[in-house]
Amino acid sequence: MAKDKKKGFFSWLGFGRKNEEETQQQEAQQYDNDVVKDVENKSPHETAVDAATAEAERQHQTEQAAIKAAEDEAERQYEAQQAAIDAATEQAESERKAKLAALQAAQDQAEQAHQEAQEKILAEEKTERERQETEAIRIAEAEMERQRQVELAAIQAAEEAEEQRRQAELAAIQAAEEQAERERQAAEA
Repeated sequence: MAKDKKKGFFSWLGFGRKNEEETQQQEAQQYDNDVVKDVENKSPHETAVDAATAEAERQHQTEQAAIKAAEDEAERQYEAQQAAIDAATEQAESERKAKLAALQAAQDQAEQAHQEAQEKILAEEKTERERQETEAIRIAEAEMERQRQVELAAIQAAEEAEEQRRQAELAAIQAAEEQAERERQAAEA
């Protein structure tokens, strides 16, 4: 039956249906010619029986042709439906793949943006660390300079105190010498 349907389907597509119809017409014409010849040689009763038989056969062939045409049409519709289903399935699959590709692209873009943000944060943190290190170095250098200035001031103060002490000692020595000189002169007098 499936084989007949396939044949009918291809016939509907035009792969031989025309030849099949011509063959059926030729067979029907030949049959009619044979009936006419038989009628000429038979009695009225036989003619009536043959005519009824011929009519029944004609109706049977007509019914068979109608059944065949219906089967061909059903096969055509089935094939058309299958083609539509296949096309819809392919379209759905294509759309699914496109959505997956778009989703993957969005995920990749989000991941790239995340990585760029992380890299920016790391770069900012590095810059801040370097700034803090530079500031710490500046503060340390300033403190060292302050301590150096304090030490220099202390040294200068110590030197000045030492100079004052030396001057005081020199003044005391000179005063003692002058006192001794006066006492010596007074004794001589």
